[in-house]
Amino acid sequence: MMADERPVSLKRSAAFLSQSSLSCIVHYDRCTDPEIAPLSENQFRTVHNAVQVRQAQSAVGHRLNDICQSVPIVFIANLHGAHRWCYKNFTNISRLICTASQSGHVETAQSISKRRSSSRIPDSRALTALFPQDKCIFCNRHIKRQRGAKEFLSKCVTKDAERKIKECATEKIDFRLLGIIEGQDLRAREARYHESCRRDYLRQDSRSHHSAVGDEGDDDIGGDLTETKAAHADSFQQLCNYVQINIISAGHVERMSMLRMHYINCIKEKYPDSYNPNYPTQKLKSKLISHFGSALQFWLPKASCKSELVYSSDIDIDWRSSRVCFRCVSV
Repeated sequence: MMADERPVSLKRSAAFLSQSSLSCIVHYDRCTDPEIAPLSENQFRTVHNAVQVRQAQSAVGHRLNDICQSVPIVFIANLHGAHRWCYKNFTNISRLICTASQSGHVETAQSISKRRSSSRIPDSRALTALFPQDKCIFCNRHIKRQRGAKEFLSKCVTKDAERKIKECATEKIDFRLLGIIEGQDLRAREARYHESCRRDYLRQDSRSHHSAVGDEGDDDIGGDLTETKAAHADSFQQLCNYVQINIISAGHVERMSMLRMHYINCIKEKYPDSYNPNYPTQKLKSKLISHFGSALQFWLPKASCKSELVYSSDIDIDWRSSRVCFRCVSV
């Protein structure tokens, strides 16, 4: 039986043979990694790129002259390898700056990062400045309180919603909103609004009413209807700016009669041919409601009062228990 036995030959794997013949081309003296891994041609190019960037540095600690000078020029697969720790440290050049003279020959850390992440397609919306994420494009508020409940902002996510808002703003000749959204991609820029504000703004009766106001009856004075409409549109825009600054932002309370006076005086000064001293207060109130929606509140203190008080919806006041002297409110 002993004569039939044959000696066993132990063959070393190809990986072991290749590792035993490899030398680390970027070796650090403090490296304790026992294994040398083979390099690919792409990794060899990365090493050479790191050499160029390091040699462009002024700090000796970054230049690593001894290692850079030992890196071979020609890659030989069965001879050239690297300890993983050495390779990782030597090619870590993300914080090093490449000089302008070498910019044509050396990839910067930014270009390496882009090349490595080329498979990831960036979201185009990340490159677009967003609308304010805490303000409704209609009422300019963050949290809306309606019937004791809080309503938070929603995001414009459909093409149809964007189209309707833009069409409605155009029909209403709403210069304030058009100045914000015209030519803008509301979905990409993540326009925000309260759903109730959007519904109120798109309501058909509101739309047709505003068109009729824009300005039917502003024509009682005769003259060129187109010029009259332009005069009222410009004056109403100035009144809206006044209301936004003084009533909504500053929190002032004014009477409707004073807002009407502000409106017709503006027409009188800039468009005397379109001036109508009998312009109805109720008509101006309807235009303000159509423009500002629920951002404004109107209240008649007493039945005997001839003019309503106008104030911001953000002001939470119980007028019945308030000691405000109504004769002193913007008279």
